[in-house]
Amino acid sequence: MSHSDQKTQNSRRLLLVGWDAADWNVINPLIAEGKMPALAGLIQRGVSGPLETLYPPLSPMLWTSIATGKRPYKHGIHGFSEPDPNGPGVRPVTNVSRRTKALWNILQQNDLQSIVVGWWPSHPAEPIDGVMVSNHYHTVADADPDKPWPMSPGTVHPPSLREELAKLRFHPGELMPEHILPFVPNAADVDQESDKRLSVLGKMLAECISVNAAATALIQNESWDFMGVYFDAIDHFSHGFMKYHPPRQDSISEQDFELYKGVVAGAYQFQDMMLAALLSQVDEQTTVMVISDHGFHPDHLRPREIPNEPAGPAAEHSPIGIFVMAGPDVATDREILGASLLDITPTALRVFGLPVGEDMDGRVLSDVFAEPKFIEPVVSWDQVPGECGMHSADYVPDPVESHAALQQLVALGYIEDPGEQVDEVVENTTRELRYNLARSFMDGNRHLDAVPILNECWQRWPEESRFGVQLMQCYLALEQTADARLALQSLIERKQKYAETAKNELEELLKQLQEDGVDAKDMSDEQSRRFRDLRARATLNPYAAKMLEGSLLFAEQNHEDALACFTEAEQFDQQRPEVYVRMGQCLRELERFDEAAARFQDALAIDPRHAAAHLGLCRCLLRQDRLDEAEASARSSLSYRYHNPWGHYYLAAALIRKRLHDQAVESLELGIQQNPNFPEAHAALVKLYGGPLMNPLKAEVHRGKEADARARIEDVKQGRLAPLPTQSPRQQAADEAIAEPLSRITINEHAVKAPPEKVITIVAGLPRSGTSLMMNMLNAAGLEILTDGQREADEDNPRGYFEYLPATQLRTNNDWLPDARGKAVKIVAQLLPYLKRDEQYRVILMDRSLDEVVLSQQKMLARRNNGSKQSADATDPAALKRAFYQQLTRVRAGLEQLKCPVMSVPFSLCQNAPSDVATQLQEFLGTELDVPTVAARVDPSLYRSRGR
Repeated sequence: MSHSDQKTQNSRRLLLVGWDAADWNVINPLIAEGKMPALAGLIQRGVSGPLETLYPPLSPMLWTSIATGKRPYKHGIHGFSEPDPNGPGVRPVTNVSRRTKALWNILQQNDLQSIVVGWWPSHPAEPIDGVMVSNHYHTVADADPDKPWPMSPGTVHPPSLREELAKLRFHPGELMPEHILPFVPNAADVDQESDKRLSVLGKMLAECISVNAAATALIQNESWDFMGVYFDAIDHFSHGFMKYHPPRQDSISEQDFELYKGVVAGAYQFQDMMLAALLSQVDEQTTVMVISDHGFHPDHLRPREIPNEPAGPAAEHSPIGIFVMAGPDVATDREILGASLLDITPTALRVFGLPVGEDMDGRVLSDVFAEPKFIEPVVSWDQVPGECGMHSADYVPDPVESHAALQQLVALGYIEDPGEQVDEVVENTTRELRYNLARSFMDGNRHLDAVPILNECWQRWPEESRFGVQLMQCYLALEQTADARLALQSLIERKQKYAETAKNELEELLKQLQEDGVDAKDMSDEQSRRFRDLRARATLNPYAAKMLEGSLLFAEQNHEDALACFTEAEQFDQQRPEVYVRMGQCLRELERFDEAAARFQDALAIDPRHAAAHLGLCRCLLRQDRLDEAEASARSSLSYRYHNPWGHYYLAAALIRKRLHDQAVESLELGIQQNPNFPEAHAALVKLYGGPLMNPLKAEVHRGKEADARARIEDVKQGRLAPLPTQSPRQQAADEAIAEPLSRITINEHAVKAPPEKVITIVAGLPRSGTSLMMNMLNAAGLEILTDGQREADEDNPRGYFEYLPATQLRTNNDWLPDARGKAVKIVAQLLPYLKRDEQYRVILMDRSLDEVVLSQQKMLARRNNGSKQSADATDPAALKRAFYQQLTRVRAGLEQLKCPVMSVPFSLCQNAPSDVATQLQEFLGTELDVPTVAARVDPSLYRSRGR
């Protein structure tokens, strides 16, 4: 049955408003003062509650999880930036890396139209049925309002709306004093020559106004069933000004506090005004959601220092965002507990009467509906065929895989190295994407998948202790305590070594600055960055060291010594709830339950929303037979971290002892759903079904599942299991589309439009696809070859490479192309997009099995690295094939735009029927050839890397 048959009447609409970093701890006081009436009205006529974030709490990853119902390791967005597949360097993260359908794609397949504004990431705009305005729309490029403000291609779909929407953008230069004064009443006292904070505030404000302008225009003038609008303003205002928010921190001067203390509250009130504008355009039949991806600490939990790592500012985020929902089918005046970012798309689908996908990690929030209804799920929306408005799978190569392919070409010597500085930036970006992927695996309880990534990162960057810390945490989660101890020992040794080195470098830097007469406040940005980096690396963190040591001792069942470590850690920092949670866990294992409960209460006094503290308290209360309180604590824990199998397990433990067996079964099954390898939950179900519920058949089923789970856990401990697959159906389909090589020569219909002496003949293809062989054949045909002979023949190409050094530098310099007129030149396929448009070309494109290409490249790399198989196999062959295939797809599309003649030649045909190839070359080139001589240049003995 078509899912469009399940579509509700078109009167059902959903408006989803995203406020990045909005936090209840800021909102609630403002609502109490009557300063956020629009949001307060929604809460009053609907439901609300906390919204659990994911880790790492990085906005592009989180908002993609919100839009897909899937964790980052499934959807493919892993950070803020990514390698640019079009060349060296990096670019802001794009949506082309997303490997699965978003909510608006699913809705399109059910004849529902969407408007999406500003979603992060949504650039380039997807060709959906409706309107998409990408997250590049509102970004201000230049502070000067008189300078051009172009909108980058791909910002708006459909393009017909581009011009009108561009006019709606609001530039900071248009701001008047009355725009700024509500945020900074004493703005006139600011010396704007030395204090740039007002200009920063102005940019944030203008960009927020631009998003709102586009949203309010589209909601009035375009047809829609779903509208999603994302505002980043609260997050930006918070990162810039939360440090000045009341109460004043010791590190903030009275003057700065008085100037900027109202900025964050002003941002929330301004955002509420914009919500009111959107709500004025919808009726009561429209369901409205207002959500945030995480919170932002506004109180004593604000970090005193930002971690010295690329995503360090995320330390200011709170793990609890906001969830508000109101509408015709929504319950009223009800608090919703246990909601997660992953639940937004499943719940939105339910609004439209559509099923969730079984491959989604979230669930429908049934409690939000006045009359919950169950709809049978589909296996995966990614498997539902038909146009959905996504970019095609080969739209742009995966950026990480593309970078790996680029590096392979550099290593093989086929293209110029883009330079150490550029390469370092790309490598560091790739590192962060990999690290974030590992953190996502950990958050999804897939520690086994995270281990190889973290090992790889720590080996490559041994001075980055964060990789070692997370690796140790993985080993602890996998109960591999011996490996965890080795990791801790290595962490300590490396930290001491690199701290000493950094200390010496810091002393040298300070000495140099003193000699140059540079004061601390006068340091350049680069000097300041290096100073902060060295200072952080030179400092040992005794709190962290004791917490790590204590965690390991706890895992080794040495609870007394672990408690001593955590007690020492407390001396270094009394403001972190984690230390009291760990102390409580030790005391609980030592059966000192009153003391343990007190420590968990200490943690909750610091952070009332700490899920682990609530759960720890629950376990103490269970041992004290305080069952109602234990149940309440378990539910409190799950309200802040619903995706916690142990939380459901201990809630079930309380329910069992209260003889609420059916509710206990529900909790245990939720725990198993979140962690299929959960033997303790299966064991509890065995007892329930074998006892009070009297269902021996189900008891036997769970007894078998318990045994299977224990066996798998043991396999994990012993390293006998491979990581679970992460490919989405969409990626699998893309892989299956990697076609077999051509079996015959193909020539397009375009003709040469210039005399032979003006035409550049290009032999292109992937390295090891037969380009050197074709150059050899053209040489025998009498064509003049543009080559410098610098790369000499070797074992890999005994008959020569026929290369020209400037051709490997085409990306950065194409001024040499006129020298190739009337000649043949070899160019790697990936560089063809950098050809000049005002030249005449004919292209011979070599086509070879990608299995053979990758195998031949690996053999060549091994020989170049003195037989080192490790260096040759450093990149996943499947990833290389995927990247090469997508790159070739784009190259062919680009050649079609050039409208030049292209002859695609199968490498296998050159080997098996060289005379046929030579004959068709004669036709393509339009000149008489000595066919036997040309064919004789093929030496079948050199065909050494054959497909399997």
